[in-house]
Amino acid sequence: MGLGANLWKILSHYSQFYFVSIASVLGTGILGLPVTLSESGFRPFILSFVICYFVQVLTIFFFTEVLQKAYYRNIEQLQENDKDNAPIHLEKHELHTYGSDYDLSSKQGGTHPIIFHFCQAKSQQFVFSQTIEYEKSSIPTIILYVLFILLTLLSFVWIYISYSDISKLKRKRLATVFFYSLVLTKFRDHERSKMVTQTLKRLLSIGLFILNNDPSNVPLMTNDDDDDDGDNVTTSVTNTKYYIKSSYKADIIKRCLPNLHSLGELLLPCFLRQVFTGTVLLALLCILISYALAGSQAFTALFNIPYIKMIPIFCWTWTFVVVFLHSFIQPIISILTFLKGTLFTATVIVTLLVGLKIQNPVKSDYSAIGDSFLMSTIALGGLMNVMPMMFAKLKQTREEIIGFNVSVFLGLTTCVILNILWCWSILAVVPQSSTCLSTNINDSVHIVFNLMNDSQIHGQCIQSPSLKKSALNGEISTVPLTQILENGEFSYFQYVSFIVQLFIITSISVSFMTMGSALHHTIKGVVDSYWNPTLEAETSLRKYGSIFEYITVRRIAQWIASLLIFSIVFGIAMSNPKGFKLILEQAASLFQNVEVGLFLSIMIYKVSTREYNHYILPFQLPSWSHYLKGIIPVYFLFAVFYDIYHIVRTYLK
Repeated sequence: MGLGANLWKILSHYSQFYFVSIASVLGTGILGLPVTLSESGFRPFILSFVICYFVQVLTIFFFTEVLQKAYYRNIEQLQENDKDNAPIHLEKHELHTYGSDYDLSSKQGGTHPIIFHFCQAKSQQFVFSQTIEYEKSSIPTIILYVLFILLTLLSFVWIYISYSDISKLKRKRLATVFFYSLVLTKFRDHERSKMVTQTLKRLLSIGLFILNNDPSNVPLMTNDDDDDDGDNVTTSVTNTKYYIKSSYKADIIKRCLPNLHSLGELLLPCFLRQVFTGTVLLALLCILISYALAGSQAFTALFNIPYIKMIPIFCWTWTFVVVFLHSFIQPIISILTFLKGTLFTATVIVTLLVGLKIQNPVKSDYSAIGDSFLMSTIALGGLMNVMPMMFAKLKQTREEIIGFNVSVFLGLTTCVILNILWCWSILAVVPQSSTCLSTNINDSVHIVFNLMNDSQIHGQCIQSPSLKKSALNGEISTVPLTQILENGEFSYFQYVSFIVQLFIITSISVSFMTMGSALHHTIKGVVDSYWNPTLEAETSLRKYGSIFEYITVRRIAQWIASLLIFSIVFGIAMSNPKGFKLILEQAASLFQNVEVGLFLSIMIYKVSTREYNHYILPFQLPSWSHYLKGIIPVYFLFAVFYDIYHIVRTYLK
């Protein structure tokens, strides 16, 4: 592979993993971390943050190994399943093991498709069958022929532009299929309506193909034959005169790709599987609730909309994007994350310049390191929830696994650097604690913006904006920053306030989509685990039209389950509008630390046993690295116990 091809692969493929990693990590840190520094200051934060970063790096590499071994184990179980006997045909390049040392297709040999016996039922669909209906045409058929050929070629150009990995389509010879299906198919006289109908169906399938980013939606079409005898069609797969479109095809192999729910089912003891799935859902729910509150605050500050009215608008807009446009948003997330990173870098630089002019005194207190310690686990967490979703995009080769690890590692490192610079700049501008303004100037002070519509007067004074005050009011860190920059002696920095607000809106929206996608991906895994292939065949909606190639009963069940879970996010956000810091620091931190410290540690131990050691991985960690895996449970379980202690102490005060 040449230099140009390598650069293109890095930009088009690995950059998605890099930006999605940033999108999943960067949101909570920039919103909640500075608020927790009101007591501890900067130096204790740096200490806890660097330690957390080191442990998170270990988590990335060990979890990638867990994902590889879980995937190969699922494939092996699929091959050993002899109870079901309907063949599923897959081209070799569609397999995620293609090109790796553990290449399943090599067992088949040659260029033939590999056959898996997995499904109990298989539906067949014949495309472009003969018709006996005729219609007199007032327009010469040759003109329609030319028009539809041009339309089909334009559609193929559309696919060529929209689908990034066109090499897969070339292997499937999609262009040849489209061209021969329209040009060389034998038509009877005056069959215009049939051709129009079939062409429109194909164009609809093309649209669904691009919407779902899945080649299995594209209809398979061949030349018609004069022999109308269809008795042998159902008895032979390889000798048939028609291409038969299987209902499942590559979707069966895709179900072998691990998600968080299937990892629990495979690697955890029976009594812990449901607990793990519940913990994952609760951790994602808490993070999404905090994003819903933070995003609503950011939009409220920018557009001066009532805060309570903004919560349902923010929640349901991005919920429908995540649930119904799930296949679209990963490339969009990459683009928006690039924009988010650019805006954040500009925001940090400008805020640093402002901080150099203001230079607030910063007090450090190592006895208060606990707050920043808990928030650090949240600020650098979240990768475990999105890594299975990104892993599904990989081919199981050494090059791709290394590229994946490096991309996620660089994404985490970028977030660490930006978070440290951001916290320093916030501390330089926003005081750690409030000062009480004297009563004789109360009347002259004009409070421009008050997020919660609460009185700013406590006793006989007005509390100035500070990190401590924001922590008590459940505000994100940019609220006191914008209050200071928009009022008083620093009003000439108002442009900085606008940049900060624009960045926060972009950042929270991208983070909500990223973590929402991880939640939706997990819910889909739960639905799939209880879904019977026979039930899917019996409830097939394909007889009602081509659009039901995409809208299936199983997908509808996934949508309903996701909407129910997201409605919980909305309900809690509406009932606790001041709970941003509380939810992040106590609930989200607790569930996420349990997820990594307990369940991931068990998974890492499980895949290191003899049962999983025989798999030849494309990229395997060196033997000495396994001495480090004990650090993960020690660190995160300590965080769990400290979190419980922190919660008890808070409620006993």
